[in-house]
Amino acid sequence: MQESGFIALVVSIFAARMIGDGGFRKLDNEQKLRLIDGFSTPRLYSAIATVLLLVLFWYLISQTTLDQRTILLWTSGLALASFIERGIWKQRKLSKLSMPADYIRTFFLAQVVALIGVAWFLFSILFL
Repeated sequence: MQESGFIALVVSIFAARMIGDGGFRKLDNEQKLRLIDGFSTPRLYSAIATVLLLVLFWYLISQTTLDQRTILLWTSGLALASFIERGIWKQRKLSKLSMPADYIRTFFLAQVVALIGVAWFLFSILFL
């Protein structure tokens, strides 16, 4: 059943990307520039946070005697919480950047689609 989680993850990532790209194409050049400039630094911080979470996971799995299922549950919970927190932060940032309401709704939809895929993936690994 874990295969369904992986398939859901891949499909949701591609679907979210297509939804997001569709919304991005509807922005004018000035809005696109504001969007790219507004998210350049936060993308770096997001990547660093992801790498740190992966390092933590590796360390706990390979260097401690903690139960692997517990480690997976806690790090998955941290990853999911981080994903949700970043989504909320991005929504606020889009409003501050004065992006059109249609784009913000499209962006939100893409985030929800991705979250569903990530959640199903984690659920299938942890409980199926």
